[in-house]
Amino acid sequence: MTLGTLLGLGHAVWSALVAFGWAQGLLDFIFSKHMLKSAVMVESFSLSHAVILVIITGFIGYVVGQVAGMIWNKFVD
Repeated sequence: MTLGTLLGLGHAVWSALVAFGWAQGLLDFIFSKHMLKSAVMVESFSLSHAVILVIITGFIGYVVGQVAGMIWNKFVD
């Protein structure tokens, strides 16, 4: 549950950055600090895409967390 929540929340924050128009500036800043130049351009905000992104990444995080928990319990306990 924790990993799914963290991944979903992280992508919700990203969606908010896109909605407020701050995402491109953040990407440009991060790439410049790594001495990179990218042709990646942030598109306009879409609520339906944002909701789907948060749901899918939350679900993937939940599944990965479940599998990691089962592996941990099998070998550590």
